Amino acid sequence: MIALLILSRVYSVSNAPINITIYHTTDVHGWIYGHRHEPTLDADFGDIYSFFSIAKSRATDDNQVYVFDTGDNIQGTGLSDATPIAGSFIYDMMKFIPYDALQIGNHDVRHDKSVDYLVDHYSPSWNGRYLAGQGVYYDKSKKVGDTHRVIPLPNNQGNVLVMGFLYNCENVEQHIKVTFVDEHLRQPWFTQAMATDNIRTIVVLCHFGTTDGLLSTVKAAIRAKAPKIPVVFLTGHTHRSRTDKQDSETYVMESGRYTDNIGKISFTLAKQAPTSRSFARLEDSRNDGIISNIDQTSFSQSFIPTNKAKLMSELKITDPSQFKTSVGERMKLLIQNKFIALGLAPLVGCAPKTYNNNAHQLDDSTNLYRLCLDDMLPKYGPKRTDVLSMLKTEEEREAVRQKPAANASIYVLDDGLLRYPIYKGEVIVDDLFTSDPFNYEALAIVAIEGSKLKTFLGMTYPGGSKFTNTHLLTKQSIKAGQYYDVYVAYNHKVQIQSMLDTLSPGEFPLMSTGVYFRPLFVDYVRNEMKC
Repeated sequence: MIALLILSRVYSVSNAPINITIYHTTDVHGWIYGHRHEPTLDADFGDIYSFFSIAKSRATDDNQVYVFDTGDNIQGTGLSDATPIAGSFIYDMMKFIPYDALQIGNHDVRHDKSVDYLVDHYSPSWNGRYLAGQGVYYDKSKKVGDTHRVIPLPNNQGNVLVMGFLYNCENVEQHIKVTFVDEHLRQPWFTQAMATDNIRTIVVLCHFGTTDGLLSTVKAAIRAKAPKIPVVFLTGHTHRSRTDKQDSETYVMESGRYTDNIGKISFTLAKQAPTSRSFARLEDSRNDGIISNIDQTSFSQSFIPTNKAKLMSELKITDPSQFKTSVGERMKLLIQNKFIALGLAPLVGCAPKTYNNNAHQLDDSTNLYRLCLDDMLPKYGPKRTDVLSMLKTEEEREAVRQKPAANASIYVLDDGLLRYPIYKGEVIVDDLFTSDPFNYEALAIVAIEGSKLKTFLGMTYPGGSKFTNTHLLTKQSIKAGQYYDVYVAYNHKVQIQSMLDTLSPGEFPLMSTGVYFRPLFVDYVRNEMKC
């Protein structure tokens, strides 16, 4: 009897049709100032605000409009990463956008100061709309965010349940820990959320990719309690634009990266009460009518490029003055002024050609990774003298001096380090932030013998893949009996040190060089790419 009562609460649906439109952004990564090198993507966050604001202002009781984001707001541009607290300005601008809910991403938890700012200022500003329930802050008196949100539909027509999930992220800073998805689903909040009265639709904000197995895990947990309620998964993290209609009641959409498009889903909840088969039917904007059987749940979807003309067309606006809003214009001015104040506009050099950042095209002469590994780092990269300069005692320095001299230096880059191409022509400061938003320190493995280095490079990286599948090296033959100084990026310090300790416990501590990647990039462009 109790079970029947619970089910009746979950599945009862009001006898009223309602059109739902969902807009989705993900992996903004600080890209709020348009795309200087991609002129068709000319909308900045002032334009994005105006688009969402106008769209939501047109909502009616039977035409609801929702806006969601699925994380990684920061790390990617100078506007994000040149501020004293990385990401603070981006968060301040994101707060203008009328999001109905947002999900935290892994790049939002990469710096302790950024996490502190998020917990103290950003998350509270959303009043329960910032979903970060997996995050556990070091100060237990504060929460990172909420687990879910219930959005009431007008006129007691039911509720939209929104919940959020971050992948099982371990590479976080000291001020935060992330509860893994399986454990998160076992906590009381999930049962309480799924017992919400009259759920008409469930929207799941996921900071993991469309094909990630975690999506199936979350879906199975939802379907165990709600077999036929329409569920929309909005995904992210992998920087792809793609969709997956998994079944008649489940749709998945992932909407790119760097504010290059806005994902859109539209559907109509059924007028009549649901049967055991279905709750919704598709409103296909291409045909302006209901095209599916009422016994099915279907969705129409599109990606809208962040081009001002395309955004105006979506809103059926032909006069540009009708697209402007006072808040949007204010945001534009704030962004422009900040860009100048942070020193992101000055010219650094002039690239002779466009260098792509595809880590899987290393044989291409225009590959940015190849340029860095084969030219920039050998010329400007760290040396053993940099290691010596960072050591605090003469005893430590002498221990390094006693190691065999290196026959060669080898530089190693993570295949996700370079995030954006360097385009032919003028290169400004911000271009170097967009290519290298992380500015990792180079860490040294001093005097590793060739056969041991080969063994290390063939080891399985924590997470299951071979080390060289995710890391790129300078072109250098490695010979047994010779010694090498190897320089790797800081971002995977713990994992790489674990591998070295497995190889030879205590023999190869990762050592600081005090050399950071972005200043090398600036020096290289300034000296080797003169205008």
